[in-house]
This record gives sequence, structure tokens and C-alpha cells, in this order.
Amino acid sequence: MKSLYFTFLIICTFFVTITNAQDKKFTVQFIQNKAPKYADTEFITLEELYSINVDEFDEYYIYKLADMDVDSDTNLYVLDYFESTVTVFDKNGKYLRTFGGYGQGPGELERPLFISIYDDKISIYEKFKGIKIWDLNGKYIDFLLKSGGNIETILPINNFYLLTDHKYLNKRNSDDVTICVDKYTQDLELINNIVTIDNNSRKHSFFNPMSFIAINSKQHIFFPEKADEYKINKYDLDGNVLLSFGRDYKRIPFSKTVNDLEKKRRSQLPPPFNKKPLSNYPPVVRYIVIDDNDYVWVVVGEWSLDTIEAVTLTSTIDIFNEHGEFLYTFKSSYLGYRSFIKNGRLYSTPVEDDLNIHVFKIHYY
Repeated sequence: MKSLYFTFLIICTFFVTITNAQDKKFTVQFIQNKAPKYADTEFITLEELYSINVDEFDEYYIYKLADMDVDSDTNLYVLDYFESTVTVFDKNGKYLRTFGGYGQGPGELERPLFISIYDDKISIYEKFKGIKIWDLNGKYIDFLLKSGGNIETILPINNFYLLTDHKYLNKRNSDDVTICVDKYTQDLELINNIVTIDNNSRKHSFFNPMSFIAINSKQHIFFPEKADEYKINKYDLDGNVLLSFGRDYKRIPFSKTVNDLEKKRRSQLPPPFNKKPLSNYPPVVRYIVIDDNDYVWVVVGEWSLDTIEAVTLTSTIDIFNEHGEFLYTFKSSYLGYRSFIKNGRLYSTPVEDDLNIHVFKIHYY
């Protein structure tokens, strides 16, 4: 009889443990910030170090910037989608070399979308194909095949990859899509799902959840929960929510500049895409970047991607610490799509009315 009792007790304990593990994702505290801690003083300033004209046709040629990253020596690597090349500049913006080129061979690229540098290796994702690995001198090392899904972001971390991809649930409706952040082995075998955004978050024409993923030095993932709320969740690599935070925020309608550009763009599309109604308000959280202090930089409301990267827009940028405390807010036009922070520098991507990569040193007070 005792053995039956202990067996029953073990089974109950097992189910309680499993239930608690599942509920862990939904039982964290939400931190609602009212005002920034440094509302009455300057918290950061940006000092421009140099700029790179991407409209250059002499030393180098960049036709369509797809992505950028820097190595441990602060050399900048610029990936070109159409030219299928990587152009390298030193820490002062001086041109060093170009490698790659269009093709399907080991030393070539075809429709490259994303570049990421980790442990002195370059990972470049080719659309619908996989990831090619290079050394810092442009020597081809390996190719990793990724079948299924549409990768939107790659992040090599230690001995694994973080990938965001999207899967269309309805071929007739491009908005009916699920966005996933997944952990993969170095051979691109799925380990586990970290977070999934359901198709309801795609109802906004300007919502771009693929630009959200950010990871800090402690390997915590930051990702927004919804398009319409200022709510950012902090996950561990097992997908557990460790923290949820945001701030009081009043949504502001799209500006006339964005509305006019979007109407013009849609008028050039075939039906039924040109009939899709415009959204009056931008989604709340647009972009997340982690700096070297593990501060979380959040772009909210209207930003450059709303103009299809054609016009420079001034964005609102909020800064939180890793514990969800609201530290500072400021306005800037230099945190756009594919901009990033590394080695104490902010790298700003160009738009059509400012064809320069801008590089800033970040000063904290």
C-alpha cells in the first residue's frame, strides 16, 4: 500500500512541476513605468566619428545595403544585396577591401540578406537557402542548409544560432503569418522555440516583428508581446518569460509624410494590394537594440521603415536597463532599420535622402 501511495505522490509531483513550468511563461510581474529616471538631465549624447557615402563609385560600390556588422577590431562589414558583396571599412571609415560577388559558388553569394560576426567568423544568410560561413579575410569556410520557413534574422551565439523566421498560414493572405524565434544547433537543427507571435500581430501594414529580436550579454532575449501595446518581454533561452515591462505611452497618428508616401506606393501596386486600407496609427514598439551596458534601446511609433527607407524621420527612442526600469527618452533620426550598437558605437544605416552610413560614439553621463 505504501508503494502505491509513493507512486501516486511522485506522479502528482511530476504533473505539478510540469504545470508550473508551463505557467512560468505567464506569471511574471509587469513593470509599468511612468516617467524616465533621467527626465531632467542628459543621460547620453552621440558624437559623430565619421560617415561613409554609399553612393560611391570609385574605390568601392554599394548598390543596396542589406545589413552591417563589425568585428572585434571595429572594422565595419557592409553587405550588399544586389551586388552580393561584402565591403569592409576600418574603424575610421577607410575603405579596406571587397569580397564575394554574385553566383552560387563557394566564394560567391546569391540574394544575401543578413550578416553577423561572432568569434572571428562571418555568417551570411542567403534567402531561402542557408548560411555561408567566412573568415574575416573573406575566405569561404562552410555552408549550412536551412530548409523550410523564411529566415529574417540570424544571431550566432556561442555554439548555437538564434533565428527568426515567418511561416505563412494562408497563401492567399500575406498577413496570416506566424513569427518564431527559435534556437538552432550550429548544424541548423532545431533545439527549441523561444517565442512565437501569432498572426493577429500582422494586421498592421507597418508592423515588422522580424526587427525586434535583441539579446544581451547574459543571453536574455527581448521581444515585444503585441503590436498595439508597450509591453516587452524578457525571455531566457528556454522560452520562459523572466520580466515584462513598458511605459505610459500615448499613440500618435502617422504623419502626413508617411501617409502620402504610403498612398503613392500603394497606388503603384496591382489589386488587391492597392485596396488594402491604411492604418491610422503605427504599431508601438518598432525596433530593439542592446548596447554594451545591457541597456535596452527601444524605437517606438513612427520611424524610417514606414517610408520604405526613402525619407529620414525623427524617431522616439526609449532606454531601459535590463531590469525594465525606464531611464531616458530622446529624439533622433539615427536609429533606423538594421542600425546597431557595438563596441560603444552606434551604426546608423542610410536612407535615400541621406546616402551615408553614420557612426557615432556613445557618451554616458
